[in-house]
Amino acid sequence: MLLSIVFILHPQRDYLLPPTLGNAVHACFLELIENINSTLAEGLHSPRRDKPFTVSSLQGRFEVTKEGLLVRKGEEYWLRFTSLSEVLSQLLLGLSESVRSLRIFKKDFEVIRVAKDESGHPWARKINFDELYRKWALVE
Repeated sequence: MLLSIVFILHPQRDYLLPPTLGNAVHACFLELIENINSTLAEGLHSPRRDKPFTVSSLQGRFEVTKEGLLVRKGEEYWLRFTSLSEVLSQLLLGLSESVRSLRIFKKDFEVIRVAKDESGHPWARKINFDELYRKWALVE
């Protein structure tokens, strides 16, 4: 199954974050997986170049300052995690029911909701390879 899942977040308080958060979000993702399946997390963390997942940067409205990006308590932010692996996709779907907070760059964010399909967020979807093939390759 191909999966795109979106975690909608609120910061626990106002935070100043560095302008680039890619590594911090990547670490957050791997920590989520590690808490459920350490063997899978170890494989995902391996130095191999092709990974069966992606992570987005933190999305939302930021105040840009000389020191970095300011996120405000009460504002909505979000992250998208995608998976090309059936095992990882199923794990992420299960995680969405139990994760109440995420830690990004040593800052705590409350998980408000998790979108698993377009009705919850426009960037959230799930589809299997056969459905994808029928939808796009068999276009008449």
